[in-house]
Amino acid sequence: MGSTGLVARMFSSVLIVLLVGAVGLVVVKRFLPRIAANGSGRKLAAVDCVHLGARRTVHLLQVGSRRYLVASSREAVSAPVDVTDAFAEGGAGMSAYERVAREVES
Repeated sequence: MGSTGLVARMFSSVLIVLLVGAVGLVVVKRFLPRIAANGSGRKLAAVDCVHLGARRTVHLLQVGSRRYLVASSREAVSAPVDVTDAFAEGGAGMSAYERVAREVES
């Protein structure tokens, strides 16, 4: 076995290790977030985020059964405002939020 065969064997071994690592990385990125989300028992969730431009964002957060709006910019983050009542059912199976959204659309 010459040096050419040894180099080819080392190259193929490195290639196999890199391939196994890449497959492992894809599997972890694809399935780990699902596993972590199911078993974490988290009480905090970001329901929605709206970017208003110039690094200004409004976040709708859910903490347990309560919902809060938080505004953030490059310089500051506002105090959370409880908006749970705006999402309460308000007749005809439509929340106040959905009613306002439909009024704005039309």
